[in-house]
Amino acid sequence: MSDNTQPPLSESTTIAEEMSRKLDWIMKRLAALEELILEKPEYEGLAAPLRLTRMGLGLYEEPLKIAAQLKTTEHVVEKSEVAPADIQTNLILKAKEVNVGEDFSLELEMINAGGVPALLTKVENLIPERFKLVKEPEVYRVEGRHLNMKGKRLSPLKTIEVKLILRPLTKGVFPLNPKILYLDENGKHKSHEPKPVTITVKELGISGWIRGRG
Repeated sequence: MSDNTQPPLSESTTIAEEMSRKLDWIMKRLAALEELILEKPEYEGLAAPLRLTRMGLGLYEEPLKIAAQLKTTEHVVEKSEVAPADIQTNLILKAKEVNVGEDFSLELEMINAGGVPALLTKVENLIPERFKLVKEPEVYRVEGRHLNMKGKRLSPLKTIEVKLILRPLTKGVFPLNPKILYLDENGKHKSHEPKPVTITVKELGISGWIRGRG
């Protein structure tokens, strides 16, 4: 009589593989049970129904093995097709309208939507013309209107945030449309331009100026 211990299932085993293994275990147990029945004449009448059960289950055995093999092949292909580095960015403005000389914050939220790390090199045109930088990020370096990211490594599905404090020097409507430059896993230069946002700068009226002085 064969061992009646069911084989353990690996966490990485697919559903088709699990079903195939369980069915194989059941078939072995039925064979052992038929062997036991044939040794006992008083149970001989159970032998024929038991054989029919084994035959019925046997119809599923081969298709399940084929499905398990196909699933394993599919899993190997999926693992080899790793998505390249893909930087996506959101521009976040705390206020869409400000007054001349009024400080406001601009945040960049960058995420690597790919499957391998990326190296962030620069954010171009981050600071609009006629705007003064009041507070720059602690880690990165501002170079004119651009931000040097110093090759910051961004792992897959990870996010970093960069925050600036800006002050408009004149009224008008100003688009904010920076360009993110980075290197992919092969050292190839790539870029991403987030959806631009617009900030409206208004003149501070005399009443507001008086309140400000008070």
